[in-house]
Amino acid sequence: MTGICSGYLWKNITKLFHPQPVNDKGILWLGIIAVTINVLASLVVRKGKTKNESILSLHFLEDTLGWLAVILMAIILRFTDWYILDPLLSLVISFFILSKAIPRFWSTLKIFLDAVPEGVDIEQVKKDLEQLDHVASVNQLNLWTMDGLEKNAIVHVCLKEIGQMENCKESIRNLLKDCGFQNITIEVDADVATHRAHKRNMAELEARHDHDHHH
Repeated sequence: MTGICSGYLWKNITKLFHPQPVNDKGILWLGIIAVTINVLASLVVRKGKTKNESILSLHFLEDTLGWLAVILMAIILRFTDWYILDPLLSLVISFFILSKAIPRFWSTLKIFLDAVPEGVDIEQVKKDLEQLDHVASVNQLNLWTMDGLEKNAIVHVCLKEIGQMENCKESIRNLLKDCGFQNITIEVDADVATHRAHKRNMAELEARHDHDHHH
């Protein structure tokens, strides 16, 4: 969509210097039909909450505004020869759509890169987890979303007391649910010694993999 709007911008900037006559009567009826179709489609898509549906809704908005501009232009040109209105109105619409599309494009790109969901402060979540009873340390915290709607979390913690494992897991799960996470995976090390052994085993596996890879 950003690329399409950029193309419109370039095309209409050049048309400013060479305005072309417009068949106002035919394009007026075409515009009315197009606006009707786009409004109906937009009403259907607006009910969705995912990023893809949001972007599609913006696309319908772009089409609707474009055709409204065409209708307005056709009415004016029916009584005047101000052909420069065509590129001028198109430029205004393109700038408006770009101002909406670029932030949404960046938001969607972050989802594809498995970035932390919008509105979530991962450092604050980690601090809140560390302050829970029986949590000695938070060794891993991965937060991401695949569609901008459903949030996922993987937490790896070290406990102060192994006997409090279930209570600790429940506390972690409740905290993350309050932050809006639906899919939660919790890994637990019983104590600091177990965690250190786990890290040592992981380091040995990585070193062995690197050694085998080089040979």
